Amino acid sequence: MFWFLDESIQNQNPDFDVNYLNQINEFHYFKEYNEHDDLINCSAQHIPYESAAHQAAIHLKFTNVSSVQIKI
Repeated sequence: MFWFLDESIQNQNPDFDVNYLNQINEFHYFKEYNEHDDLINCSAQHIPYESAAHQAAIHLKFTNVSSVQIKI
């Protein structure tokens, strides 16, 4: 995920620091159809970001997910 943070989020917020990411508030794993009418697996997450200078709601969506593993 860090490549995405570097290229997308840090362009919008140059002071972005992963230490200000809060816990994942939402996690969804679901099936949907893509533009070719193929049924694919997707994963979507919502992660709040709160620093002294910025607050944001980061929404990530991954398509064609082959598996999900959660370790505690």
